[in-house]
Parts: sequence; structure tokens; C-alpha cells
Amino acid sequence: MFNEEQLEDMTMQLLSRLGYDCKNGFEIERDYHSVFDEDIIFDSLANINKEFNDAIRTIKNLKHGNVVEDNKEFTKYLLQGVPVEIKTKNGYQYKNVKLIDFKNIENNHFEAINQFTIIEFQQKRPDIIIFIIPLVVIELKTATNEDVKLEDAYLQLHKYREISIPTLFRYNQFLVISDGVTAKAGTITSPYSRFSDWKKVESNDIVFENMPTHESLFNGMLRKDRIIELISSYILYSNDSKILAQYHQYFGVKKAIESTLTKGMATGKAGIIWHTQGSGKSFSMVFYSGNMIKKLNNPTIVVVTDRNDLDNQLYDTFIKCDSYLKQKAKRAESRADLENLLKDRESGGIFFTTLQKFEEETGLFSDRNDILVLVDEAHRSHYGLEATMKLNIDTMQAYKKFGTAKYLHNALPNAIYIGFTGTPVETKDKSTSAIFGDVIDTYDMTQAIMDGSTVPIM
Repeated sequence: MFNEEQLEDMTMQLLSRLGYDCKNGFEIERDYHSVFDEDIIFDSLANINKEFNDAIRTIKNLKHGNVVEDNKEFTKYLLQGVPVEIKTKNGYQYKNVKLIDFKNIENNHFEAINQFTIIEFQQKRPDIIIFIIPLVVIELKTATNEDVKLEDAYLQLHKYREISIPTLFRYNQFLVISDGVTAKAGTITSPYSRFSDWKKVESNDIVFENMPTHESLFNGMLRKDRIIELISSYILYSNDSKILAQYHQYFGVKKAIESTLTKGMATGKAGIIWHTQGSGKSFSMVFYSGNMIKKLNNPTIVVVTDRNDLDNQLYDTFIKCDSYLKQKAKRAESRADLENLLKDRESGGIFFTTLQKFEEETGLFSDRNDILVLVDEAHRSHYGLEATMKLNIDTMQAYKKFGTAKYLHNALPNAIYIGFTGTPVETKDKSTSAIFGDVIDTYDMTQAIMDGSTVPIM
């Protein structure tokens, strides 16, 4: 039982234990009209760049006049660096100035500041802001006041963004709301319904119903290495919607990456991700693809579905995330079209196809071993690596019949196969596991309902 001020103090102590330099905003002499702590940004950038003044000027002068568009531009700078013109012996050249050192975490200056006054259209003091640049805004509400709900924290942040201090949200990567018991995270474009609990610190942690999530969220999302990893690899823009991976997506994708780099590269079978319907499986596939593009230095990715409507939905998701994937997905209109897309290709490319294009012998498309084949609803149609004997009624002759998986593997014999499904993979389903390998990660219907990711059917 504690009031909001006590909750704020407790949270600052938690952040201090995570290694943040914690300060009270009232004690910092600064320009209240700026959303930056100038000392932090200069110290951090000086650690990792020699020429940074122009970069600071660029990010301070984002001028789209729209918070989301400014945030998209800044996020690009954050991940790729800010292009600045520098004078060299050979004349003027462009260099990318890094805003964060993603490889050497301790080169960054992490601060948590509470009651950081900002004057823009109104004067406001968000409860806590996480700085290198103002990357995370935290709003707290006490659970002891029955008239105050967790949603009120969300509404307050929404008002800050829309009315009071919109400049702060140009730079934000995600938002946190908490009442000291339940904590949820989302982005500047997330409705309240899309703010979600973060229930694990490590992948093998036990999750249970009605568990308190204040500490699991802070320890699981805001420790220095984790916040850097989330910003660099697990947040994306889908058109104008900013998407933050939920905890099951983050840990599931990390397991899939590890399995791909070990079992997948050794056997061609990375495994199966079983995440129930409604849990964001499509975005999990995008997060997996984006991470593998970096890990394998731009491999070729082939996404296989078994229905045209699924192909359209998944393709649309990938198209909207092209800035995260750094390339636009393409759809193969025919078997010959897919063969041409893969022929003589040495790297890169994200290609969509349906399994029906492999219903008969296709021959070799590519023998490269850095092609990733992502199969949606993997349990359903991928079978038949081994021949079965069939009888032709007309001729009364026996013949061998293979399943579609055989012809797909004939076309891409050295590729790494990974299956995604929203349906339980039964232990007796030997065919699916023979093609893809073991189940890597499970997020079932019970857990999804418990987390609010999926609505129960009554």
C-alpha cells in the first residue's frame, strides 16, 4: 500500500539497481523548453563520435509537423546513424554519426530522471524518462486509489503527446504505464488495448495467472542490454503503426534465431514455432526475418503459405514493414517466376509463394545453403518426404507418390526450413517434425487468453 510518490521512489530505486544514473529533475539546471538533458547527449555522443554537433542539430530540428513522421525519421537515424558532412583532406564527405553504440553498451550514458520539467504548449513533468536521448517515458498511477485506473496513465501520456508536450514523443521508442502491481508497455501509436504486460525476465521464467508485472517488466525490458536489443531489433514500423514485440514474440524469436544458427545450419531443420492464433504470429515472422537478415548477412528468404488468402495477408504484413526489413518483399506469380527470382541470385530478397506451386516435380531452383524457407501453418500441408505406394485404378499399376514437401525440398535442397503454426503440433505428428525439426517455442491458447492477446470463445 503506497502512494504515487512512494511508487515513483521505488521505481527509481529499481532503475538504480539496473545501473542507471538516477536524478531528480528539480535538481538539474537546464532549459525547460528542451526535451533533452544536454549534458547526457553530449557525453554519450562524445564517447562514440568525433563529429556530433551537426547530428544533434539534425535530430533537434525534425520538421515534419507530425509526431509519428518525426518519430519514424528519428528512429531511422537512431538505427542507421545521422548523415553529416565533414571536411577531410580530400574535401567534404558524408559520415553517419551514431546516436547509440549498439555494440559497446557501456559507451552509452544511461540516465533515469523523474519529474523532468518540459515547457511547450503547457508545462508538464512526466513521472520518469529514460535517457540517452529521451527513449522511454514512464507514467505511474497508484493502485491504492480506487478512482484511478491504469488506463488513466495511458490517457495522460496520450494527452502529453497530443496537446501538452508533443516534442518529447518525437524521440520515444516505447512507453510504460504501471500502478506498481501491473505494468504494461506500448508505443506512441498503440491504443490502450495493445499495451501489454512483460511477464518474463529470462525465457525459462514461469508465468502464472494474475502475476504482478511491475518488476518483471522493468527487469525484463529496461536493463541496459535488453533495452538496446529491443530498440535495435524488436521494434518496427508497419506503415504508420509502431510495433513493439510482446514478451512471447521476443523470447520465441530469440529461440528461433539460436535454433537456426545451430540445428538449422547443421541439418536444414531449424524447428517449429507454435504461437496460437491472434498472438501476432505474422509480426513474429517479420521480427525473425529482420534479425536473420542481420545475422546471416542478407540471406534469401522464401515464405511459403498453403492458401491464397494467407499469402495475401502475410505478404501485406511484410510489405508494410519494408523499412525494418530494408527491402520490399516480392510475390512469385508462378513456379517459373519463382525460379527466375532465385536463379543466379547470390544474396538478399524476400519472396512469397504458395505450396501449390510445388505439387509436381519442379527440379532444382537453387542449391545455396543460406536460403531460409519460412512455412506458415507448417502442420497442415507439408508432408511426404518419403514415397508412398499408390494404385492407378485405370492401369492397375502401382506407382510412387510423394507429398508437396518433397518437391519443395527438391527445388531448394540445401535451404534451412523453419515452420510457424497457430495450431498445436501433436507428438504423434511425425511428418511435420521430420520436415522441420522439434518445436522451438510454444505460446498456447491458454497463455494467450491469460495475457489478453486472444479473446476467449464463449
